[in-house]
Amino acid sequence: MKTVREVTVQIPNKPGALSNILELLGSNSIYALGFSLKVSGEYGDLTLITSDPSRTHNILESSSLKTTVSDRLVVEIPQHPGGLNAILKPLKVAGVNIENMYYMQGAYAVLKRPLLVLAVEDNAKAFEALSGEWIVLKGEEVLGY
Repeated sequence: MKTVREVTVQIPNKPGALSNILELLGSNSIYALGFSLKVSGEYGDLTLITSDPSRTHNILESSSLKTTVSDRLVVEIPQHPGGLNAILKPLKVAGVNIENMYYMQGAYAVLKRPLLVLAVEDNAKAFEALSGEWIVLKGEEVLGY
């Protein structure tokens, strides 16, 4: 089963916090290929797909930031009307709940295909449902920038 490692980091809800994280990664030659930010109260959770998930995790942890690493599915979005639903419908039929999703814009420049990162409650079940419907799933090859 193909997956990509996603790093989640807790950041303060303050002006410049996101910029500081991206500056730290950039200064270490790490590309942010896709991200999602959810803020609630004093903190936010920044989820990142980067060109080097292991180094991303180590750098952020070394900066005294709370991080976690998770496996995520990355799928190509079919290029036709209803293409997004071609991904969502098999998950619905399989009873797989989506916890988060976001575009992985950084990889588009290389692959010329729109990619979607899926955080689901059951990666194996989602992978089976999607691949059974001819949805193209990507792995770590999308990290090469």
